[in-house]
Amino acid sequence: MICISLLMSYSALDQHRQGVLEQDVFRSTIENAFNLDLTDEQFRGLLDHLPLDRYGGIRYSDFMAQFDTR
Repeated sequence: MICISLLMSYSALDQHRQGVLEQDVFRSTIENAFNLDLTDEQFRGLLDHLPLDRYGGIRYSDFMAQFDTR
């Protein structure tokens, strides 16, 4: 349920319809969805585990695929 709402949120936030979210948009979405307040160090650690495009944006379909339990 959370994954579906996150994917819908990401789709709505993808202003350029590229399948990518800028890091600041992704961070605020994650923090709001899970009621978190990440430090910059914690967020950089999270970025180390995320599928990024060549510009550092988060490819949300690849991110969400990590939660696919099929």
